[in-house]
This record gives sequence, structure tokens and C-alpha cells, in this order.
Amino acid sequence: MSWENKSIEAKEVAKLYSELKGEWLLLDVLKRGANDKAEEFVLVAHSKEKDDLYDYIMEEGDEIKGNLIFVFADPDEVCEV
Repeated sequence: MSWENKSIEAKEVAKLYSELKGEWLLLDVLKRGANDKAEEFVLVAHSKEKDDLYDYIMEEGDEIKGNLIFVFADPDEVCEV
């Protein structure tokens, strides 16, 4: 399944983590709920190396906007998106 540019709900995170295990995710948070927890987001990019995502942001420059967060996809840990 391709996750990029698709609206992802918080309940789908376990599947996302499983498919992209061991990768860094750059997420654009679209909606926050109670306690400021992300409820809906879009996967902007992913990579095994976090530095690749920093490079992506720098290359995109002003073209990349939103409420971006980095998350490490580890299905063995509790999700804290």
C-alpha cells in the first residue's frame, strides 16, 4: 500500500508502522484532538535515515508547509504520534 499523500487516521498507525518498520516518517498533521494528539495526518516522506528527511525539507524549501513532525516507525513500541 502506498501511504504517501493519503489521509491517515490515528487508528491506522499500527499498520503504517508495520509496513514501514525501522524507518523515519515525516508527517504533516492535519487534525489534532484532545490533549493536542494527532488524529489525522499525511505521510510526506519516509527513509531509513532521518538526515534524508532533513535534506528533503531543505530541497523543498518554501514549497513544504504544514505542521510537520518526525516519527520513528517502531511497531514494538507504544505509538506516541
